[in-house]
Amino acid sequence: MPKKRYTPEEIIQHLRTVELETSKGLAVLDACRKLSITEQRCAINCSTESCSTR
Repeated sequence: MPKKRYTPEEIIQHLRTVELETSKGLAVLDACRKLSITEQRCAINCSTESCSTR
């Protein structure tokens, strides 16, 4: 089964959701889990951004 490719609109929506969840006090990894994004993918994204969990 091929990997799912996210559209730019879906990526922006996920980023907004993570931003809202972290503003409520939820950790970035927990917000990623809530969106069904794997922890590895979240860690890759956190390494390119300034991430508070690392």
